[in-house]
Amino acid sequence: MADTEDLTDDAGLAQAVNEVIASLPGITSAVASALATGAHGSTACHATTASTASTASSAMNPTPPPPDGDEVGERGPGDGREAGQDDLTEINSDDENDQLSSAHESGINSTEPLSERSHTVVSDSSTENGGGGGGGSTGSHGSTLLPWGARKERAQFPATVHIDTDLRPGEFVMRTLFAEYTVMAEKKIETVMQEPIERSLSKSLQRGEDATFDQLLLAFGCVAEHCLPSLLHTLFAWYDRQGVEWGSTDSKYKQDPSKSKGVDAGSNVDRETIQERRDLAVEFIFCLVLIEVLRQLAVHPGHDDLVRHIEDIAFKHFKYREGVQNNPNGENINIIADLYAEVIGVLAQSRFQSVRRRFMAELKELRAREASSVTTQSITSLLMGMKFFRVKMVPIEEFEASFQFMQECAQYFLEVRDKDIKHALAGLFVEILVPVAATVKNEVNVPCLKYFVEMLYSTTLDMATKNKHRLAIFPLVTCLLCVSQKTFFLSNWHYFLAMCLQHLKNRDPKMSRVALESLYRLLWVYMIRIKCESNSATHSRLASIVNSLFPKGSKAVVPRDTPLNIFVKIIQFIAQERLDFAMREIVFDLLSVGRQIKIIMTPERMSIGLRAFLVVADSLQQKEGDPPMPRTVGVLPSGNTLRVKKTFLNKMLTEDTARNIGISAYYPLVRKSFNDILKALDSQFGRPLMMTNTQNVNKEPDEMITGERKPKIDLFRTCVAAVPRLIPDGMSGRDLVDMLGRLTVHMDEELRALAFQSLQNLVLDFPEWRHDVVFGFIQFIVKEVGDTSPQLLDNGVRMLLQLLTAWRNALTNSTTTTNANKRDPGVGDLHHLHLHQRGDHSDVLRLAEGFALVLLCSCRQAPRRVAVAIMREVKLLAKALSEEDPINHPVIDVMDKWCGSVVEGVLSLLPPGERSAVAATTTIDLQWLADRSSSVWTGGFLEDSSVKSVSAQHLVCEDVWALVLCGFILQGRVLTSCPQAVNHAWPIVYTRANSLYSIVDPTPPNDNRASLLRSATQVKKPISERDVYMNLWRNYVVLACRVVPAITKTPVIRCASPDISLGSSPESGATGEKGGERPYPGYSVSPLCLYKLLVPLLRCDSSDMREAVTLALGKINHFALSDLMEELFPYIRESIDRKQENMRRRRRRDALRVTLVKLFEMIAEQGTFALSENVIDGDTGALLKRYLEYMEGARLYLESENDKDNTLLQIKTHFCHFVRKLIGSFSLEQRLTLIPRSLRKGLFYLFASWSGVFGAPFGYKSPDSGNRQPSEFELCALHASSAVLCCGPSFDPQLLADDGHIYQWLDALLGSHDEKIYGLAQETIVLLLEFNPDSGAVLDWVVDRCYTATPEVADGCFNALATVFSAREYPCDHYTAIMNVTLLHTGSPRATIHETALQLLQVLDKRFFGAVTPLVGDAEERRESSTLDVLLSSTYSRSQLYLSKQLALLHPELTMPMFSEISYRVQTARCSVRQLLLHYLLPWLYNMELVDPSTPPATTSASYCQYYGENGGGSAGLRREGWGSAEATEMVLNNLFYITAKLGEDHPKEVEELWAALCTCWPNNLKVIIRYLFIITGMAAAELLPYAKRVVVYVGRARPDRLVEELMAEMGTVETLNCVIERTETPPFFRLTSMRKTSSHGEGGCVEGSGAPQEQTPSERGTLHTKRHSGDHHDLPRERYSPLVTREQRSAPGSLRSVSSVGSGVSSVIAVDSSVAASTAATTAINVKSRPNSSLAPNSLPSNMQEDLNTNNVEVVMPQEDNFAVLRAQNNNLSGTPGITGGSVATGIDDNSERYEPPQPHPLPMPEYGGYFAPLTEYLPDSSQPITAFHRQNLADSPLNSSC
Repeated sequence: MADTEDLTDDAGLAQAVNEVIASLPGITSAVASALATGAHGSTACHATTASTASTASSAMNPTPPPPDGDEVGERGPGDGREAGQDDLTEINSDDENDQLSSAHESGINSTEPLSERSHTVVSDSSTENGGGGGGGSTGSHGSTLLPWGARKERAQFPATVHIDTDLRPGEFVMRTLFAEYTVMAEKKIETVMQEPIERSLSKSLQRGEDATFDQLLLAFGCVAEHCLPSLLHTLFAWYDRQGVEWGSTDSKYKQDPSKSKGVDAGSNVDRETIQERRDLAVEFIFCLVLIEVLRQLAVHPGHDDLVRHIEDIAFKHFKYREGVQNNPNGENINIIADLYAEVIGVLAQSRFQSVRRRFMAELKELRAREASSVTTQSITSLLMGMKFFRVKMVPIEEFEASFQFMQECAQYFLEVRDKDIKHALAGLFVEILVPVAATVKNEVNVPCLKYFVEMLYSTTLDMATKNKHRLAIFPLVTCLLCVSQKTFFLSNWHYFLAMCLQHLKNRDPKMSRVALESLYRLLWVYMIRIKCESNSATHSRLASIVNSLFPKGSKAVVPRDTPLNIFVKIIQFIAQERLDFAMREIVFDLLSVGRQIKIIMTPERMSIGLRAFLVVADSLQQKEGDPPMPRTVGVLPSGNTLRVKKTFLNKMLTEDTARNIGISAYYPLVRKSFNDILKALDSQFGRPLMMTNTQNVNKEPDEMITGERKPKIDLFRTCVAAVPRLIPDGMSGRDLVDMLGRLTVHMDEELRALAFQSLQNLVLDFPEWRHDVVFGFIQFIVKEVGDTSPQLLDNGVRMLLQLLTAWRNALTNSTTTTNANKRDPGVGDLHHLHLHQRGDHSDVLRLAEGFALVLLCSCRQAPRRVAVAIMREVKLLAKALSEEDPINHPVIDVMDKWCGSVVEGVLSLLPPGERSAVAATTTIDLQWLADRSSSVWTGGFLEDSSVKSVSAQHLVCEDVWALVLCGFILQGRVLTSCPQAVNHAWPIVYTRANSLYSIVDPTPPNDNRASLLRSATQVKKPISERDVYMNLWRNYVVLACRVVPAITKTPVIRCASPDISLGSSPESGATGEKGGERPYPGYSVSPLCLYKLLVPLLRCDSSDMREAVTLALGKINHFALSDLMEELFPYIRESIDRKQENMRRRRRRDALRVTLVKLFEMIAEQGTFALSENVIDGDTGALLKRYLEYMEGARLYLESENDKDNTLLQIKTHFCHFVRKLIGSFSLEQRLTLIPRSLRKGLFYLFASWSGVFGAPFGYKSPDSGNRQPSEFELCALHASSAVLCCGPSFDPQLLADDGHIYQWLDALLGSHDEKIYGLAQETIVLLLEFNPDSGAVLDWVVDRCYTATPEVADGCFNALATVFSAREYPCDHYTAIMNVTLLHTGSPRATIHETALQLLQVLDKRFFGAVTPLVGDAEERRESSTLDVLLSSTYSRSQLYLSKQLALLHPELTMPMFSEISYRVQTARCSVRQLLLHYLLPWLYNMELVDPSTPPATTSASYCQYYGENGGGSAGLRREGWGSAEATEMVLNNLFYITAKLGEDHPKEVEELWAALCTCWPNNLKVIIRYLFIITGMAAAELLPYAKRVVVYVGRARPDRLVEELMAEMGTVETLNCVIERTETPPFFRLTSMRKTSSHGEGGCVEGSGAPQEQTPSERGTLHTKRHSGDHHDLPRERYSPLVTREQRSAPGSLRSVSSVGSGVSSVIAVDSSVAASTAATTAINVKSRPNSSLAPNSLPSNMQEDLNTNNVEVVMPQEDNFAVLRAQNNNLSGTPGITGGSVATGIDDNSERYEPPQPHPLPMPEYGGYFAPLTEYLPDSSQPITAFHRQNLADSPLNSSC
């Protein structure tokens, strides 16, 4: 390409780039003085530079290159070397730029520049145009798009650097590249200046040290093809700007070296030395750029000025500098000279003649000088400047020109006399000729080359015989022969070959090495280029060579201490043409084929033979052809490499492959010998040198691998590296994997790496080996790598993780996957390896998970992290293998799922910092746990570099990590979801724990003692070492107890130190049971071994060991619990034995008792007893005899021991905990028969005696009782007593009687201010109710305390009540009491109680009143109303009164039961509760219509029509139907009058509201009230008249007009009452027994009273009574209750639905029948002194409102008449009007006669058993005293006077 057609004009681009350079800040100088060329500020560059990969890619390569390559120096992303000439477009004008921009605008390359990946890009505003061609607008100097379609974007550079994007693409690229170059160069120079002065610059600046800078250099090389002149001009400008001064310090070091280091040197020398180091760094960077860009000089002819400038700079550096050897920078000065020599070598490739002329001119000048040492050194330096000159083989003209130059130098070589110059020239010739010899073929016939060889050969051969020239001339003679013609070579080489063979044994190692190198280059020419001679001649030559190199009978090779690869190459050269000779005569002899190998005597010879065989086989298999000639120079000074890395095959060499490549005759013999060699090496230098051996601890590898061992270790390395390429014949696959696994812990680091690499290759390339390798490697780690070698263990588990990752990666590769499915044809020949004897893939993966579980026991962070990674890798691998198992879930998934719950379980044990970390973490998984490094997670273990420590305290109960492990291995978690992994974990964890026990064992066993006690008199290990591993051992045994299987009938071998067999077959895996018994999987480790190890340690005197074992056994899984108990049985019997013994034995036994009871407590706390199938007797449902015996024995022992010893206190405390947790672990159903009643009774009173003040109700006195808080022990005893009491039905029926002591005890608990005790009280009440449903006394007491107790106690009782009734349909006959107490607590001022009451009210409503109820709406229509829960949902925040009103409206049939209940409760309730009761009683009285059928209907005035509207909640003018009966009237008036007399003074307002509500709701109520007041006042005027007056006042305030009317009517009557009142003991406490004269008053006679039992007059119409019976429920159809059905239609006979509680079997039915009498009225005797048992109604209630009765169709014949019947009969008889009672016509009365029939209310159901009548007898006279009849006028006058 012509230089006149550069990308941009050279001069213009150079000027533009120079402007950039001028605008850059100066390079930071480390010296104090400023540089001479200008001030250099200390402007450190902080900008983030662009990636050179991105620059090069965006500069020259439109498409990203492939990510990797095969050869060394491979092209990285975007280096642009593959870009062809056609890919690079020249742009000479703006029009062409626009054209390109429009072409790329269509999306040819839409990817953004790669530079965005490594630095921030600031887009220029000009690039935001609509199209890519916007940059080509008028007035613009360049396009906004680069030629490859990317936008011009300004990178981040220092503030002084500004690169305008409005440039041509070429200028933009060059400016950007140079800006990046200057910034990076400045950084690199700053880095070099900060390094020590003696550090070589090559280590910091040469190629390969900085990949980013290397990519930038490649980018320069790419763009140099287009703009090399401008690039060089700019580079020279940058170089000149640095002010480099070459040789400025030489004068300082020409003096005596001793003076240069003296005081005179001073700080100036140091400053100048640093300045020179900076200059050298600039030179280094400058040379690197020159070497890269000058490779493009061939496409830029001309530019002689630039070439001369480069030559001037280079040859200036070739000048000899005196004193350089004394200069601290001397080494770097020589490096720079070599770099310029490399520059000249590159320059000579395109400008050879110019370089030649300059070199010859320089040489001529030096030759003209006077001979001296300086002249000699100068010529030598000049010659070294040409050592990188390379002969161009094509075209031939260049080849000839090069050798003409060589002839000139040869002539000088012949003429010069100076030995040093001759040797320098010889060295130069060798450097130039070796590459020629490697490639020369027909060129040897070129005359100039022939002449050159002939010119020098004879002279040099003569010189080679002289000692002074031999070292320098031998390589030259070799090179001359190598480039000579065939005839010349064959005729002359034998003489020189003899010289080489002779000098192989030279004592000078340099000479012997030179002779060997000459030999193998000559042999290459002889075998490869010339292709040998005749067979006999060739055999003779080769035999002489082989005998010289490998003497017969010798153990070594000749020469000694030589790199073995030279011998390998010699064999390879021979095998290339004479394969059989190489194998049989050389390799077989070296490998001792056919000879028995017991001891390795010739390690070097064997290594050479093995390597040679592999190299030859590899070459044949890869069909590489002739091997290349060996070369000497590997790396150039710049860092560029000339050596191509050879890639060898790893694929297994099989018999088929050997047959195909022609080595089948040698292959089997080599494999057998290889097997013998490996076994011998393993036995001698493998096992003995493992780092796990105790004798190798604290020994350095250098100490062990010295002398004779070193070559044998080298042989071992070679053999291990040969696997899997070569598989030994005679060694099974298992043995091979085991051996490679052992070698991963060998003392030799290289051998460790090779062994693991072989294992990894087996996994990567051979599917048949994969699971065997993983299986064997895990087995090796478990058996060989102990926990006392943490570094080895860490390395081992990391290697295991890498093997699993390699396996998965191999599967993801499509080729490997295909190979995995298609069996390798060669693997079939390896039947002797016995592969696949260890289970399938799934079994191996489960084994890896089991091993990872064991790794989690570690106290260190590293193994835990790797364990999590292994679990995750196994999951991915199983997915790749399609081995997902529905039974065995991935362990990592299960543990991640439960991680949050596990951490929450130990949260209370964490310090505040860790709690904050937990709270701040959104998702807690196993990885998060493994990353925790706080000491609380590591059991106190701290690891800081080499310092290891453990916390001083070993609080086993607070060991967080052990509890975390147990939290995962639970039923329903890992134990159930991952059974196979758990089975595999068992033998592993036991083996680890058993091997570590020797370290942590506090005492040696004392065989002389019969007792199992272990003494702590002698310490076996240093305490520090033991402490480090104690926590780890504890974690091991804890996990072992969690995963130990149950012992089955399978015969096993009991062993103390088992040799585990990790699953020998697929059958060893877990079966697919689901939560059932986990069978013993068949490992050689019996679970009995674990118990034999741990159980005796329960008596260990070392507290930390004893506590660790207790913790572990306390975590035993439920499968193995019965096995553990078998081992513990002798200890249990000993602990409950109460025989007399001395103090020493007693203390030991007490220690055993403490340990055992703590153990049982932990097992109970874990819930293991409840989960185990062998704890409860299947016949009785009770605990097995062994457990009951222990509990009984412990009880008897503790009852008899009264000492205040601390040990006894511990036993008592833990025993309390044990019993409580044992009972708590079982379900409520199981507790019914869990413990016999006698044992429960004994335990309860035992615990009660320990409860301090809480034992007082049972007669136990606390010695120091007072106001003190109960101790922890007393609290434990209290909890235990509660647990025993609530473990089934009461053990003593008298305990729950009405006067039982248990109620005092519960009161004491509820009265406690301790929240725990208060909660315990509630729980106890709940369970008492649950387990004793047939004992009504408990429920009665709970309900009663809700009214009578203090608010705290009442709240506790109500909460317990709510818990019971919310959980299920509790069998209860007290539903009205429950409804009432719930309604009471809806008025609680405490929000929690209020909410609980509301919720319970909804539950009870759904349970008791599940159907809808008709209700009159606001409008004049009937609507269907929902039940209470729907109303509550919209009235949740309504008041208690509102809720009571809703209940009264929805369920008026509850009126009398509720009134009766409230009347009873108000007597005993505390004052605040009494006020609430009276308050919400009001709405129920709105339903009550007092019944007196003899009273005529009230006048139909508007006021009476509005009574209900004003007070009942309805609308004005709307009359509702009432509810009432004679019995209800008697009860309401009796109870209300009693409340007035008893509580009127305390609650006057509430009582007045009640009377007002009763008299205003219904018109006749007032009349009935007044009549009742007349009767009751007449019975005891002195006592009751004040209260009657008070009632009149209340009534008068409510209805004054109506009251006056009634009283005035009575005052107008001048006769006495027409009946005799008798005092009775049964409610209503009076009876009308006889009739007097008839009354003239039209209203009839008397108020209601109780009729005589013997009288059988007809009853009132529609009176309903209830009775208890068993039977089916008869539900009425929904239509019966519809508002659309008339009253008459709804009056048909039927029954109301009753909802009965589950379990009671008793239902209450309110029935109406035309032929059956319902009940007697109020005949139940009431004991006024004590609470009646029937005061609470049964737990049943009709679901709908009571129907009206059809008066025309229903006849009710009552067996008994009430007082109203008597009065009505009297009135009717006297007035001549037939008596109408309840719709029945009296005998002898005509149905058709006209009669008055007052409207009757709905029949009102009475409470069951008659309800509660208040004991009004307190105010009445004795029944024996007669009652005087009062005149009605006088009776009316008294109230009137009081009201006035």
